[in-house]
Amino acid sequence: MTGAGAEDRTRAIVEVRFFAAAAEAVGARDGTLRRGDARTAGELLDAIVHAWPALAPLRGVLALGTDERLLAPGDVVPDDEGPVAVLPPVSGG
Repeated sequence: MTGAGAEDRTRAIVEVRFFAAAAEAVGARDGTLRRGDARTAGELLDAIVHAWPALAPLRGVLALGTDERLLAPGDVVPDDEGPVAVLPPVSGG
């Protein structure tokens, strides 16, 4: 992407919410991240792990969610999606 759209995306700030083991790893429940060139959920997760290196050991099992839905790595995350949840694996009965 070139032009003003690419520049707006680079400046966009994403609100990030951490849950369970992800929150324990980073020592916080929330944070903010400059979106940069990340368009897909996989790219955004890579950017989140880069910003919070303590998540690196969990990288292979983390998922992202927005708007009460889980995102596949190739899903495009709209600029106005709202907060992004970083979710470790969950189990239950």
